[in-house]
Amino acid sequence: TEMYEQALKFVRANKRFKYVKSNLTSPWTRKICHKYGFMELARAYYNDFKDEDGNTYSNDWNDDEFVAFMCLKLEQ
Repeated sequence: TEMYEQALKFVRANKRFKYVKSNLTSPWTRKICHKYGFMELARAYYNDFKDEDGNTYSNDWNDDEFVAFMCLKLEQ
């Protein structure tokens, strides 16, 4: 949490930035980002990843194992 607080403080101090984006794999970091107002734009489940022949890499992933593409709009 402290790392995100410091990073967001730094980014907000620079008025050129309008958005912060993050690709999150950990359920704990996703929860922290939700706490700070990040919105989930999309997600990709690991079970859906396939090689060039269309074969899945593994079917051993559970429903909480995915990449969340998240974004935070900074106030101006």
